[in-house]
Amino acid sequence: MISGVRAGTMWTDDRADEVDLAPLRNADGTAVTFARWYTGWPHHAERTVSEAARVLSGD
Repeated sequence: MISGVRAGTMWTDDRADEVDLAPLRNADGTAVTFARWYTGWPHHAERTVSEAARVLSGD
């Protein structure tokens, strides 16, 4: 969102699955801010790749 009371928060767009827009939430239920999302995605991507590599290597 860029304006209004939810300015600076991230939203999911699942309209292709016939689900409406919804605020992206942290594990504790609070709204994810753009800053948190932007700084958090590299860590999440690295963890995902590491887990996939572990599975593929048979560890």
